[in-house]
Amino acid sequence: MEQVTQFLEQHQIETSPISKRAWTSFENEVGKMILRSRLASSLPVLNPEEFQAAVEAWAQVLRKVPQFELEDAYLWAMESRDSGFAIGAPDVVRAYHQLCAARSAEPHQTDYTARAICKRCFGAGMEVYIDQGYKTARRCNHVPEN
Repeated sequence: MEQVTQFLEQHQIETSPISKRAWTSFENEVGKMILRSRLASSLPVLNPEEFQAAVEAWAQVLRKVPQFELEDAYLWAMESRDSGFAIGAPDVVRAYHQLCAARSAEPHQTDYTARAICKRCFGAGMEVYIDQGYKTARRCNHVPEN
């Protein structure tokens, strides 16, 4: 991961030659994803011009994937690929949709036994108590009362 960051720092120009603007943090994440996918597939690293063009092309395709989900979608795509070819941006988008479907299909794992529920806040996270005759609330530290 450190090598990927060093490559980005070495070859990233302040503005992209294609759009003449500074890269966003989303595009930086996409660049790291491209480098990692190429390295994982034993492909050579792109030259800086090709790399910048690839980042902008991937960023256009990946614009509907939230930035905080890029890493999970990338890993899902890498784990579920069945060929020796490098993954592409459409593979990451497809993996994101599969990841969302898998998350929504899995049942919620909540333990509703009497011991699992905090006796102070009843699982709400805020404990209601009376202080000097006034009802007030504070964050609960989830210590069960015995």
